[in-house]
Amino acid sequence: MKELIALFIFVLTGFTTFSQTVIAVQDFDGGTPTLSFANTGGATVINSSLGTDRPATSTFYTSAITAFSATNAAATWTSGNVSGLATYTNKYFEFRLASWSLGSTANGADGTDNVIVDISLDGGTTFSSEVQVNGNGNAYWHYSTGTASATTTYDGNNVATVFAPAAGGNRTIDGYSTVRVDLPNAATQAIIRIRLLNNAAAERWTFDDVKLIGTLSVPCTVGPAPTTNATALNTSPFCTSAGINFTAGNGNNRIVVVSTSPIVGSPTNATSYLSNTTFGGGSTIAAGEFVAFNGSGNSFTLTGLTANTTYFVTVFEYINTSANCDESYLTVSPLSGSFTTQNNCNTPQIRSLLADACSTQEGIDELVLIENGANPLNISDITLAFPSGGTYCNSGCGTNTLGNNPAYITQLNTLAGCALFAYADPIPAGATIIVFTGQTPSYVFDYSTQCPSTEVFYAVFCNNTSTAGRFANSGVGTRTMNATFAGVSESVTYAPNSLGGDGSFVDFDDAGNPTYRTEANCIYPLGVTLMYWSAAKDENQVMLSWSTIMEKEAASFEIIRTTESKSDVVLGSVPAKGNSTSKVDYSFEDPTPTTGINYYQLKQIDRNGTSVISQPIAVNFNMNQQVIHYSNSNLFFSEVLEPGESIIISTALGQQIQEREISSKTITIEQHLSAGMYLAWIQHRDGTSDLIRFFVAN
Repeated sequence: MKELIALFIFVLTGFTTFSQTVIAVQDFDGGTPTLSFANTGGATVINSSLGTDRPATSTFYTSAITAFSATNAAATWTSGNVSGLATYTNKYFEFRLASWSLGSTANGADGTDNVIVDISLDGGTTFSSEVQVNGNGNAYWHYSTGTASATTTYDGNNVATVFAPAAGGNRTIDGYSTVRVDLPNAATQAIIRIRLLNNAAAERWTFDDVKLIGTLSVPCTVGPAPTTNATALNTSPFCTSAGINFTAGNGNNRIVVVSTSPIVGSPTNATSYLSNTTFGGGSTIAAGEFVAFNGSGNSFTLTGLTANTTYFVTVFEYINTSANCDESYLTVSPLSGSFTTQNNCNTPQIRSLLADACSTQEGIDELVLIENGANPLNISDITLAFPSGGTYCNSGCGTNTLGNNPAYITQLNTLAGCALFAYADPIPAGATIIVFTGQTPSYVFDYSTQCPSTEVFYAVFCNNTSTAGRFANSGVGTRTMNATFAGVSESVTYAPNSLGGDGSFVDFDDAGNPTYRTEANCIYPLGVTLMYWSAAKDENQVMLSWSTIMEKEAASFEIIRTTESKSDVVLGSVPAKGNSTSKVDYSFEDPTPTTGINYYQLKQIDRNGTSVISQPIAVNFNMNQQVIHYSNSNLFFSEVLEPGESIIISTALGQQIQEREISSKTITIEQHLSAGMYLAWIQHRDGTSDLIRFFVAN
């Protein structure tokens, strides 16, 4: 009956002081408005104690099914920062506390066990210890049987007020089941930190229902919502994190909601949502739709993500002056987008070697390109063992170390025309690392074709001045480069007799299979490099074809058509492979070209939202259709071919048979064509082209 009376009094009090409100709560069961938290040590706990425990067969929680617990541990639990408190008076933090003896009556909290409460009023810069609850002689109590309250008023002197039961065993009137810290009315923000300490496996502290409560000093009136949404969402996804930024709308604040499904929920006016940049840790506006950011800024890093997973993002602008009071959200057509985290995320991978430099000083002008994995990588955790020229690392390699060269990085960026390269230690997760084999390379690496760029590439330099090559790039057999990244081994193998001379790169896929290519200026393509882009008339449609030799975080390709009337039309989109160091072929058909000249451009879009548009190519689509007839190794054309035009004959599968200039209505094919379909690509002097199919009969 005592418990029922106490509950009744609490309800009456709630009604008589209805202006007092729960500003934030953490009950470990999804209560709202949610007070976010982070912890070191300890864990949530459910269910009840055993019959041999004390208190016996009692719930570890006070509401729902979950509480927070520490057993034989030192644990720290820290709430998120709650701002917007200026319009509240009579503010205080409060939580429920219980002490347990596990397995017998002879355990529980002793004199060295304690719970300390720290408060920060400056966003977490400084904390002041305000309350300390100690044990005594293996004391224990339950939320419902301990009736004492450890209450103090914040004074900021970092000297805690100490409370402790008078003796051990089962405690009632001095079992401190409620802990409260009253905050000053002037506080505009607050964080609570709870530190738990016990030193035996049979001892347990639990706490539940952490609340921040206050009384509104002014009435709440929801005002007008913003009128302009945020724009220009950009994401930089890695394996388990993503950078997110956007252009803010005209609200004074905004929330960013993230989910693994398209977002369908909307925020509720007069509600403040607590955010957490660890995915899944913030408040929700609908099931599975978590608030990752809440504030006046426009950028943050989202963590706690899963590799190779698509996430959806929506930004809601709002205007407010008081938390949980006058928030007014703009929910019509909010800025939305999505991104996919990287796939190959376990460990760093060697992606390419410049195994034959573009200078005579091979040893200081070669390169190793590495794609970092899911975690930041300390340079001290990198070991590179070259096929020739030794091993480089920062522990155990003598003077063969790895480090920085600020002057050379400045030279690279100045020549490139943008801030393309940087040095960092640790190197961020998912980043591209370029290791220069010389401390100061002699070759002038001109990356100006890679600018502008929204991505930064991280340069590391071998402390090497020897000009002897690192990759033993001549002879027969194979060569292997070994590496260790944070204790994980990686190796790649290549054949030096497959190299093509100066500028020879060897690219490696996830399985380590080599692909050989040559870049005339020894410039590795950082991002998506378009190898081929073509458009040609194909009967009543236009065939568009392109190839890439390098893709990094590519999302898709858009095909844009412009006519002589200058109207732009996006014809469609083709998904990109995403990440590749080998040749990838693509194609797209325009089934309805307009009469006259059609100009086509290819827009390559990265996963972070950046894009690059190709040069336009033209197809003159008129009503005069060229017809080709084959007879006795000769091709006959229905329309006159002008001097200077050229033709490529290939099989239906694209295997080239012959290429030559043409200046008549007949050309001779140098080899016999068997029965089947063939393709003729006619390149006109005005830059346009035609693709014509013709058939050879038996």
